[in-house]
Amino acid sequence: MTFVYPYRYAKIRIDPAQHDDEADVVHSLRHELCHLVLAPFDHAIKVVERILEDDGTAGRAFDEAARFVVEECIINIERILSEQEGNSQ
Repeated sequence: MTFVYPYRYAKIRIDPAQHDDEADVVHSLRHELCHLVLAPFDHAIKVVERILEDDGTAGRAFDEAARFVVEECIINIERILSEQEGNSQ
């Protein structure tokens, strides 16, 4: 079994034309940056998924739970950042 080491750099591309306004662009950038913060968890998730790949039910259940947890963490980080942004103004 071979595992790929998690990345250290990322390139984020955001098309401003796909967003309503500057605040929407900033929100998308913030969301993608949160994914970078959680990249070590994503790597751990991929490792466990590979271990469970032959167990369909367990693999699907783990994948669903892992994706939910990562997105909930991102939402919580975004809330913290938004609250801090509001307090600094």
